[in-house]
Amino acid sequence: EYMSRSDLERFEVDTVVDDMTCPETARNITDCSSDLMDHDCSAGESVWLECESNAEWQFVHAGLYRIQDGSIQESGSAGVVLINLAMSDGSQEAFGTLCDDRFNDHAAQLACQHLGHRGFRRWGNVGSNDAYISRSVLEEHELDTVVDQMTCTEGDMNITDCSADLMDHDCSAGESVWLECEEGSSDAEWQVIGAHLYSVDDAGEPYESENAGVVIVYLHMSDGSQEAYGSLCDDRFNNHAANLACQYLGHEGAIRWGNVASNDEYMSRSDLERFEVDTVVDDMTCPETARNITDCSSDLMDHDCSAGESVWLECEEGSSDGEWQVVSAGLYRTVGDMEIEPSGSAGVVLIELAMTDDESRRAFGTLCDDRFNNHTAQLACQSLGYAGVTQWGNVGSMGEYISRSVLEELGLSTVVDEMTCPADATDMNSCDADLMDHDCSAGESVWLQCENDDDDDDEIDDDDEENYIDLEFGGVKLALNLGNVRERIHF
Repeated sequence: EYMSRSDLERFEVDTVVDDMTCPETARNITDCSSDLMDHDCSAGESVWLECESNAEWQFVHAGLYRIQDGSIQESGSAGVVLINLAMSDGSQEAFGTLCDDRFNDHAAQLACQHLGHRGFRRWGNVGSNDAYISRSVLEEHELDTVVDQMTCTEGDMNITDCSADLMDHDCSAGESVWLECEEGSSDAEWQVIGAHLYSVDDAGEPYESENAGVVIVYLHMSDGSQEAYGSLCDDRFNNHAANLACQYLGHEGAIRWGNVASNDEYMSRSDLERFEVDTVVDDMTCPETARNITDCSSDLMDHDCSAGESVWLECEEGSSDGEWQVVSAGLYRTVGDMEIEPSGSAGVVLIELAMTDDESRRAFGTLCDDRFNNHTAQLACQSLGYAGVTQWGNVGSMGEYISRSVLEELGLSTVVDEMTCPADATDMNSCDADLMDHDCSAGESVWLQCENDDDDDDEIDDDDEENYIDLEFGGVKLALNLGNVRERIHF
């Protein structure tokens, strides 16, 4: 029906893939094995497929628009809402308006926040106010409704939590929504505060499970204004991310993982929908250098996932007897092209950690400024062999020693966070900190300027080459002065 054997022979289309074998555990065609350019097949053995499309309309982008200089242009904080949709398989796109059916003040607030503003001042439809784009202009440009029946419950914290009909409406151009949002954006942002694994019991009730279940993540706004919980989407999730997630939850690592659509043993898609558990974390991306789930990037409260894409994990039971401990620390600066070296009495604090039961598991990165204060800075300088601190800050406010972009380029993430030293602490041993568990950006990395008793010791003697060794740690090149190692490197 699609192509005959003679067609293939006429076009000289020969077999290039043979003996494709996909184990039951395979979740992607790339997990299968095959022979490339090595076959014993005739043209008649060429495979044809009829695929079932599961493509659906998805939200791509939204903005506020008005008529300017005779054309429709994006207009900042006030205008008619225009939305771009696309089919998940990329086959179609659509651009049009949002209908006011079921739209309310709460939906307007979430919409303005989604667009990067603090909230809404007022809203309405084009039929009652055509100051931004008139009904006739919308009709002239064939800007039809693409989103209808948007319903945001009181518990919805993000516009993506709301339900809506895409490309299915009964609205006129006059029902198209306009918004006036409060200009400026809030400094607050969504943060992860915890996660657990959940299953459903025989009675259909959810319970927190020990080492296997659907991942439920808890978020809050950094200013404490909102909270949310929901599932983790499988977009970009992989084996490395699963391993880090299990370790974050207190286990050795991951045995296997998947999504609810492929395995509803722990919680089904209908369970998640019944409990109104929506996705709160999407596009989790963990680079190979990531040693903690907090080193991974993700989209919080912004997703294009269905309940069936929610991740479940099976983790190795129990936890490691080992724990992270500080091995060494020092002050560093950038030299040359993307290289760093110890920098005497002033620089960015870089710390090396190791697991107590497996010293091959190591991490090297920065100290976050969360809860860091003058007293802690004083103790830190003293632990590095100096009299005390003269000044300290973070890379975001001053990147003289190592810039934020260099830290990100070298993959130097936070390894120590929430360092807290009581007022009566006389050394760093009395301080508490979170190791390999952080919510910090590169800009929050601490630098120190320590008070040096010996002025000559502040600069490294470039002529004393025999005192140097060159090391490479995780792709980061270090030039260590052996004379400084015993004196300053121990934290």
